[in-house]
Amino acid sequence: MTRRITHALAVFHRSTLGAALPEWLARPHQFLAGDTWQRVVDTSEGFRRIATMAGESAPQALSWLQFASPTIHALLQQQTLTLEPHALLHGDLRSDNLRYGKGKLYLFDWPAISVGRPEWDTVAFAQSVAVEGGPSPDQVMAWYAEKFPVDAAVLDYSIAYWLAFFARRAWQPEVHGLPRLRRFQRQQLGTLVQWAARHWSLPEPTWAGELLR
Repeated sequence: MTRRITHALAVFHRSTLGAALPEWLARPHQFLAGDTWQRVVDTSEGFRRIATMAGESAPQALSWLQFASPTIHALLQQQTLTLEPHALLHGDLRSDNLRYGKGKLYLFDWPAISVGRPEWDTVAFAQSVAVEGGPSPDQVMAWYAEKFPVDAAVLDYSIAYWLAFFARRAWQPEVHGLPRLRRFQRQQLGTLVQWAARHWSLPEPTWAGELLR
């Protein structure tokens, strides 16, 4: 089922690739600006707030984040996501925002609709699949590539972006009315850290397992 959904997502992205889309839709330079790696460093007190989520493994978490930091920072300095062709993006792809039936994919909840590179949308989807007990994000991206050619540089940027996105949020105070949000974000961060380590051949982040609990 996940493979079929992923194929359908690739077909959706391909259907608007390079199309003339409304000017009022946000472009990458608008929606990417806030989540820089330097902002993660500054708001987390040099990764210490992030590392605290790993409990007794906090020292290992801090060491890993410091080691990985130059790689992530360098990737987020690139302009790969601004390069065309662009497509229509959902911006918040996960299981509760989609339905699949009779060979058709239905997407719901569009407040984050934007225009950009499809890989950015798909990385968000791939990590959420893994968090919910599905196939690994690597496998989801491989299925996606069967229907849509994945740009390696854009994939790198997208993994780095979403890692930074959750690294800036997962340790924050709970949000009133959303009791499961931070726990889900911690799990998303843990999944992305593990994926990033495999993808960029970084040291194994054994501490990330604490975030997945």
